[in-house]
Amino acid sequence: MPVEVLTREDVEKLVKEVAGKLLEESGLLKRVSDLGASVNKLKAAASTQPPPPKPEPTPKALLADLGEKAKLLDVDLRGDPAILRPKHWLRPEDFRAIGELVKRHGGSWSSEKRAFTLKKAPPNRASPSVE
Repeated sequence: MPVEVLTREDVEKLVKEVAGKLLEESGLLKRVSDLGASVNKLKAAASTQPPPPKPEPTPKALLADLGEKAKLLDVDLRGDPAILRPKHWLRPEDFRAIGELVKRHGGSWSSEKRAFTLKKAPPNRASPSVE
């Protein structure tokens, strides 16, 4: 009994043909192409709209997010960077929670200052200056 040997390319071609026929007969091919077209329309519509402006992180917004944990800190908003120094030793879970919020607002822990530091947002350069 003779045996026909197929190459990898032959097998891939057969699989593509059979899969294409199944997709076409079931109507899935049309649905997928329609879905692709609607996704492209949505992408085009989204790219024409300007992205919403991101709120500038501010020390006051950070304090609002800290809530009750803000009572554990001495806060100095006068300088740049703003300094949030623990009033006393913080429990690890408090230190971690405060650190995550400070990091989310663009700040960090300074081991030199033994305080959290938060740079204030630079003035908005997008607005035209009046001279």
